[in-house]
Amino acid sequence: MSTAGERLVSLNKAGSGAHLVVGSECTEIFNQLKLKRKWRYLTFVVGTETIEVEKKGDRGSSYDSFKGALPYTDCRFVIYDQEKMDPVRKVPVNKIWFLTWNPVNSSTHNKMAYTAAKQKLVSALGSALSEANVRSPEELDSALGVEAAEEDGDDDDWMDS
Repeated sequence: MSTAGERLVSLNKAGSGAHLVVGSECTEIFNQLKLKRKWRYLTFVVGTETIEVEKKGDRGSSYDSFKGALPYTDCRFVIYDQEKMDPVRKVPVNKIWFLTWNPVNSSTHNKMAYTAAKQKLVSALGSALSEANVRSPEELDSALGVEAAEEDGDDDDWMDS
């Protein structure tokens, strides 16, 4: 016996990737980050038909504000312009990362949609980027080589009683 149940459609579900179009402003805003150093990070969201820029972090944005911009239960693509000090030459160097944010508690459908859409966005950006897939803030820190800040700097507090 079959029922004539209604089909459920979620507005938050991403598409399969094959029919997706990369939004026109994606490459323009990426070039602003890459060439003009206007942004610190960009987050991209996969919709039902397009990949669009969701958030743009100002150049002065902190690493913590970047991590705070990532959703807890939803996937995203991220471009992050990392500044580090070269230990040998003692000059700042930049490295642009393409990160796939796949939190462990996001839906399987969402993870599959972002996996299918990844090549479309990478091709549209047309640049050689360092890539990493991360599932948690700790993995993000590890992938970017960022050490977690100690809470108070004194590791021996637990011994003093």
